[in-house]
Amino acid sequence: MEIRKGDSMNQRVLVTAGASGIGREITSAFVANGAKVFVSDINAEGLDALSKEIKGVMTKVCDNSKRSDVEALILAAVHALGGLDVLVNNAGISGPTAPWNRRSHWKPRAA
Repeated sequence: MEIRKGDSMNQRVLVTAGASGIGREITSAFVANGAKVFVSDINAEGLDALSKEIKGVMTKVCDNSKRSDVEALILAAVHALGGLDVLVNNAGISGPTAPWNRRSHWKPRAA
């Protein structure tokens, strides 16, 4: 989909890990094209700087390695935006890795 100058993107967007780097640029692009954007990151200072730089962005600290944080994030974003049209899963989790079926804490769920 091509966005032409002057067009407005009427989307409600959640960007994870959006306080810096690629996530910040994705956030900036969506806002510049008229989207309502909610951004999460583990870095509270980065989110504060982002919200000062890009007006209208809503933010919440979230540690994506904690299920309770992620669940609270989704609820907060949907409430603040009035729904959700786009999810940008930019966050990653570093540390030891293994196939999902060898991780003792992994609990598969049906969608």
